[in-house]
Amino acid sequence: MMPEQRRDEKNTDQIAMASIEAGEKSDGRKNIEKFIGFRKARRYGFAIDGWLVLDKPIGLRSTAAVSRVQSLLRARKCGHAGTLDPAAEGLLPLALGTATKTVAYAMDSTKNYDITVRWGERSTTDDGEGEIEVTSDKRPCREDIESILGKFIGTIEQRPPTFSALRIDGKRAYALAREGKKVSLAARPVQIISLKLLEIINQDLARFSVDAGKGTYMRALARDLGEALGCYGRLHSLRRKRVGAFYEKHAISLDALEKIVHSEEQQSQTREDILSRLGGMLLPVESVLNEMPKLALDHNEQRKFRQGQSLLFVGGEQEERVAHIKSKQYVAVFSSYSLPKLLGIGSLHNGFFKAIRLFVQPSSSQKYLATHAIRKQRKNLQRHRTKNRSFTDNTINR
Repeated sequence: MMPEQRRDEKNTDQIAMASIEAGEKSDGRKNIEKFIGFRKARRYGFAIDGWLVLDKPIGLRSTAAVSRVQSLLRARKCGHAGTLDPAAEGLLPLALGTATKTVAYAMDSTKNYDITVRWGERSTTDDGEGEIEVTSDKRPCREDIESILGKFIGTIEQRPPTFSALRIDGKRAYALAREGKKVSLAARPVQIISLKLLEIINQDLARFSVDAGKGTYMRALARDLGEALGCYGRLHSLRRKRVGAFYEKHAISLDALEKIVHSEEQQSQTREDILSRLGGMLLPVESVLNEMPKLALDHNEQRKFRQGQSLLFVGGEQEERVAHIKSKQYVAVFSSYSLPKLLGIGSLHNGFFKAIRLFVQPSSSQKYLATHAIRKQRKNLQRHRTKNRSFTDNTINR
């Protein structure tokens, strides 16, 4: 931070603190919270919670997409649920604020891909980005392709591409490959739920629809299909069309998002402006948990759940409440009010229900105590600086 910025920030803080002091007798607590909220918004961004499904274009890295959206929305926290290669396009779910706590559950969900495979070539990266290693004049027909698809459905052993983000002795595999070092990755189990041949575009290209689980590489699948057909193959294009509960109907392009958030008439300046312009595009935090069983808690159970205590569901009505839940299965926990609020994620085992992840926000009293402590600390620091300054001046005068 530049010295001019520090001075501007100090002056802004002094003005804000003066307004707090002026209204302390009438509504001090409200002014303190307003000041702290202003500081957080200016320094760290707005507290925006939810999921935004981005339609990532070709050529943009996933991390770059996260940075652009976070800057555009001025969001405090932002992350993505599953990397897409720069050469790929399609759905990139972005978690904002509290939703970042559910990223792991989104990454574990089933994904659907529309891929095009080019026959007759094998590349170093298993797609069009790398160098062509070998070629073949053989081209498969529809009957040949459909006859081998069954071998790739279910839990299979798949060897990841050499140019991948997996780590070998603490280093990324693609970094070692770029240095010219030999990279050997062991095959690992992945799950392919469905694999369908959609069309044969021409003798070189065939399009497939794939439903796969976490950790499945489409580049490796294209490579393995070509090897099984004896003609080699590589990934030509890829579009991700679904991630768990997120579909293409939920997605928005980066250009469209920029036009909505920053219209020509007036640029968004406040959190409320941004939220109002996003509207239905910002999906609730619990959207990613739709496939989980749900459990509603009463007021007393909520208090125990928030404090990390186990809840006992044994006998009669209590067992009926959790009859739909399997042992050690993740459960989305909600309040039992007319407008349910997501409290966290729990798991049931031998009648005991325990919290795994909490999404509960601090209460207003907790916020007040925190902001009051910060204000007191600032006063002490200012008093200390004034005392040191007067001591230095007296020393110089002597």
